[in-house]
Amino acid sequence: MITELRKKSQITIPKELVSKLGLKEGDKLEITEKDGVIQIMPVVI
Repeated sequence: MITELRKKSQITIPKELVSKLGLKEGDKLEITEKDGVIQIMPVVI
């Protein structure tokens, strides 16, 4: 899936992934980078 970097460095997570992962507004996400690969993971608090 392709998304676009927008103003203020924001991205949109495609609706299909949001639904598949059961994400909702306000959920926390951890973003990491290794060897040029960005990884976004839901955080369970």
